[in-house]
Amino acid sequence: MFTSWRSALSYAAIVTLVSLAVGEVGNFLWSPELLTPDRLAFPLVTIVVLVEARLLLPPLSRWSTAGIDTGLYTLVLLLVTAAEAVAYDGPPADSAFLMLIFALFTLQLPSVFALSAWRHGHLTPSGRAALTS
Repeated sequence: MFTSWRSALSYAAIVTLVSLAVGEVGNFLWSPELLTPDRLAFPLVTIVVLVEARLLLPPLSRWSTAGIDTGLYTLVLLLVTAAEAVAYDGPPADSAFLMLIFALFTLQLPSVFALSAWRHGHLTPSGRAALTS
């Protein structure tokens, strides 16, 4: 384990929830509708994926961490949106990539990158990484 689980959990929760809030504000300004309970799978899955990434990957530079975590966030957004589209009998690829376009326009994805870079300094190493610091 390279990062403590508390540090990884707080990092993942802040990056996911704040960027989701930024995206939801943009979505609300675009089309006023509230966050429905069926869309709560995305933040939960994203937090789990980001925590696992921080626990399993070795300590990386600020920008590598931001790039990898933004890519993972984007991948989870694609997969969850495609799964929701399949559940509602919609075209999964169209829905998923349309959601990515909205995530760019509502500044959700850029905020993931910025928050990951900012929170990188708050990741506290443990285990082998702490011994080499």
